[in-house]
Amino acid sequence: MRGSGLKIDVAPVLFAGEPDDKGHLITRQGQRVLTSVTLHLRFIEERKRQAGRGYAELIRLLKAWIREGKRLDGSLRCKSFLLELLVAHLWESGWHGTPLQVDDYPRAFEQVLSYIATTGLKTPIVFEDYYRASDVIVSSDAIQVWIPSTRPTTSPPATTI
Repeated sequence: MRGSGLKIDVAPVLFAGEPDDKGHLITRQGQRVLTSVTLHLRFIEERKRQAGRGYAELIRLLKAWIREGKRLDGSLRCKSFLLELLVAHLWESGWHGTPLQVDDYPRAFEQVLSYIATTGLKTPIVFEDYYRASDVIVSSDAIQVWIPSTRPTTSPPATTI
C-alpha cells in the first residue's frame, strides 16, 4: 500500500485442507495457531448485521482516530484490529451495565476509551463463536484478546494480540 500510508500486517497461513479454510499461523515464537480468515470475516459480518450501520461506522471512526494518533506520535502502538475486537467485545458485553452506544459516536468513543483506561486490557477477552472459553490457554501476556477464529493448538504461551 505504498503511498497511501496504510500499513498491513501480513502473516502466512499454512492451510491444512480443513473446513472453513482453517490453517496454521506460525507465531514469532514458533507456535502453531489454528486460524481461519473465513470464520473471522463471518464473525465480523454477523456483528455488523446484528448491530446495524452504526457498528461499522464506529469501527471506521476509531481506526481513523488511531491512524491520526500514530501520524502525530510515531511511538503510539495500537493495532486497529485490536480496536475492532474491542468494539465487538463491548457490543456483546456492554460497559458498566450500558450497551455499547454504536449510534451515538461520542458516547461510544467514551465507552471504548473508558474500558481501555479502566481495565488496562488486563482481563482476557475470549469470543466463543467457534470454540469454548475453556479451550483457551491463558498466558501472562499483558493484553490478551483472543481472535474469534483463532485457537492455539499447542501448550502456553498462547497467541494474543
